[in-house]
Amino acid sequence: MLYWYSRKDQQWHHLFTRYFKCSSNEILTLVTAPPIVAGRLFFMAYLITVLTTIASVAFLIPRADKWQLLDYPGDHRRHTKETASVGGISMFVGFIAGLAWCSSDWSFTAPLVAAGGLMLAIGIWDDRHKTTYFFRFVGQLIAAAIMIKAGGVIIDDLGSLISQQLLPLNRWSVALTLFGTVGVINALNMSDGMDGLAGGLTLVTLLSLILVAGIAGNTQDVNILMILASAVGAFLLFNARIFGYQRARIFMGDAGSMWLGLTLSWFLINLSQGEGRAMAPVTALWITAVPLFDAVGSLVRRAIKGRSPFQADLAHYHHYLLALGCTVNQTLMIAIGSALAFAAVGIVGWYANVPDNMMFIGFLVAFFFYLLVMQLADKKISARAHARPDQ
Repeated sequence: MLYWYSRKDQQWHHLFTRYFKCSSNEILTLVTAPPIVAGRLFFMAYLITVLTTIASVAFLIPRADKWQLLDYPGDHRRHTKETASVGGISMFVGFIAGLAWCSSDWSFTAPLVAAGGLMLAIGIWDDRHKTTYFFRFVGQLIAAAIMIKAGGVIIDDLGSLISQQLLPLNRWSVALTLFGTVGVINALNMSDGMDGLAGGLTLVTLLSLILVAGIAGNTQDVNILMILASAVGAFLLFNARIFGYQRARIFMGDAGSMWLGLTLSWFLINLSQGEGRAMAPVTALWITAVPLFDAVGSLVRRAIKGRSPFQADLAHYHHYLLALGCTVNQTLMIAIGSALAFAAVGIVGWYANVPDNMMFIGFLVAFFFYLLVMQLADKKISARAHARPDQ
């Protein structure tokens, strides 16, 4: 539908008259229509998010040592030089700046910011003082509770896993929402073990959510997700090995991975529930398949070997790919390519009306195939180690 020019917006009329070099009678007020004006507003929000994130990085890097936000080599860490863990703070500041530019109603975003801010604060404390897993776990539960109580974001059903009818959770809704949110937070945290990896996987998830939300006409979620994607994209300029840089210049830290994990959980749940849902709950599993496979697979392997499931190690898929001779960027491309493929399967299955139970069975088959491949890779790496003369 075309909207005719209004005298109220005369300044925009003159601007576009000069730009397109046409008479006033030839200009339709499409350029001042609500969708176009909103488009300009949100484009500026995305730009402000990117610029604010970059400015925050530039401000924080020189102060990282003084503020105890340096990540030092050693233990299970693969980097060889101390690196500023300021990416999470920078992305959060950029995200808030973008929201502030375009949001006049904070009734929806305030609980999101509050829960995310709590995760960021706990992550910052952990980056500085290396707290216990129990402390982080309690904080994650509190943030998830804020999401449920203040945000009204909760898993009410599991989709049509058994029959054509939705499978309601009833009194188990809160428990499964807490479990799922904590699971996604820690899955993303576990993925933060290589330059560009956690940020790249997050970006794939965000773009997938933007796609399904956009098709469903959920503009509010699309715009918030786009602002978040802009912040993550700006972070990756400093975290990925691009533009000739041979190592990451910043890390997102636990502050970034836990905040992003909580925020992704929010939208994965919000878009997969309710009458006008943008996707099925099982689609959310496919969209986050790579970090979920990695996290659950790591917990299974540690349990089989009699080790603590919370003890970090070098037995993630990206470590295996590096050990088999892949470079960091090759490993990153494999991970992102796999994430895109899994997300595509989930989204196509949703729009092709593939039954939820079939999609869930397919997800389990893919996971067991992943475990098999990881087992074979582990054996191959062990055989290589034993075959060395000095072993």
